[in-house]
Amino acid sequence: MDLALLKESGHINGMAMVTAAGALVSGISTREVSEAAQRVVEREGAQSALREVGFPGFCCVSVNNQVGHGVPGSQRLHKGDVVKIDIAIRHRGMYTDAARTYVVGSECQSSAEHLGGLGEHLMWLVRSAARAGVQALRPDCALSDVSQAMGDVVRQSGFAVVRHALGHGTGTALHTWPIVPSFGPGGRGPRARWGWVLAIEPVITAGKGRVHKLPDGWTEATVDGSLAAHWEDTVWVGEDGAVIVTELPATGLSESANGVDCPGSGMRTLAGGWMTRWMGAADAREVVQLAESQMNPMLIEAWGRRVDPKEIIEVKDACTLVARDAVGHLAGFITFSVPANRAIMHIHTLVLSPQCQGSGLAQQLLQEVERRARARKLLRLELWVQTNNPRAQRFYAREGFVESGSPYLHSLRMRKILSQGADGNVKRHAT
Repeated sequence: MDLALLKESGHINGMAMVTAAGALVSGISTREVSEAAQRVVEREGAQSALREVGFPGFCCVSVNNQVGHGVPGSQRLHKGDVVKIDIAIRHRGMYTDAARTYVVGSECQSSAEHLGGLGEHLMWLVRSAARAGVQALRPDCALSDVSQAMGDVVRQSGFAVVRHALGHGTGTALHTWPIVPSFGPGGRGPRARWGWVLAIEPVITAGKGRVHKLPDGWTEATVDGSLAAHWEDTVWVGEDGAVIVTELPATGLSESANGVDCPGSGMRTLAGGWMTRWMGAADAREVVQLAESQMNPMLIEAWGRRVDPKEIIEVKDACTLVARDAVGHLAGFITFSVPANRAIMHIHTLVLSPQCQGSGLAQQLLQEVERRARARKLLRLELWVQTNNPRAQRFYAREGFVESGSPYLHSLRMRKILSQGADGNVKRHAT
């Protein structure tokens, strides 16, 4: 087993999942969600493993009471729909299999706090069950101990496991021995061995757990019409326990870059249907291309040089927030950081695609950054803009920025004060 190649496959799978999840907005079709994932996988030179078993789509997209194997098509999604995305790929001979459950329009994707409804509760519960199984998996454990750990989480919550939906071996093929149920009892069956690759995948319902197959011959749905949820990860059994190789990529430079909250998970829907998330490896190439196409004319005129890609994607201690439209096209991005020992947030770059300029997206990205700065109780936002870019200057002025010097040739510094004292004077912070 080539672990490095397996992790590559898992990374591509995870980036495809992030992209597909980012496309989940009201009005999009399940086919368009599948196509968003397909673009990422094929761009990286990988293939759908589901097509090897005759599945009539790139990945499975199952909605509400559909348990799994949903065939992508013309069905339109609506706010509140519970959507299961199941992606299986082959990359350089290595197979990975992953599934996630999302609620369209929900901002709660990984926490039990502030759950807004049954769909969100199922989403959180099935993830918790899967993680319990992964935590129980270690060399020489009985595989049914992993099964029992997952089943106990579901049973204690009063929901039901779909018993015929089984985890399995994978890695060198999509489906191999051994089988890994999502229910106990424990202490039975084969014992896990170092180096095994398994797909851990609980499937649960809010009803009785009985399912039937729909007329398309693939999609399965609950008999009683109850909502269903699915979570799947491909894991490698290491000496110290299981390693998830399909973990969603860390989209952002770190959990906290100099105090900037840059979580590697979570997405946010903006007005207009754009989805924002932290930049990942699959985004970097498009981000640089967009920066070059929109910034080079200004930079060449002002400073006689072109965009240096490192200035866009490798800024020290910075976070980049990307925005994509409903079908996954890059709409724009914003890069920002908090310089060490300073109470300001510096905006490095804000770029939109030509199609999105004047749409209100720039204001919303700026508001996202300002919201984080205010949460950190920072003093101000700061940025530099070229003197030959009057359109940008006017935009920032409308958003409350004022000119504050010229740090470099053909550059203006612009600042926006964020906090004031009770007497109306600006609070003093170290700068």
